[in-house]
Amino acid sequence: MISYETQSLLVQIMGLVIVMICAVVIRRMKPMIYLSILIMWSANIIGQIKIMGGGPGAGLGFFVLPLYGIAVSYIAIRVISKKI
Repeated sequence: MISYETQSLLVQIMGLVIVMICAVVIRRMKPMIYLSILIMWSANIIGQIKIMGGGPGAGLGFFVLPLYGIAVSYIAIRVISKKI
């Protein structure tokens, strides 16, 4: 059985992978900022609130995870999509 912490981490990593795939497909930064915030908020709600039951990590995740999503989308647009 996978622990709740590991399940939460997997949900957040899947959110980042979805952000990266969307950024490579869309290739425009402004819509990706909004989409990455939405995706990472959803990953935080599922991973930290539903699976882990809330707490300080969920509160911090509402601010930090969207920043990670924006950073991943920026890297995907600037680096990965230029090589495809």
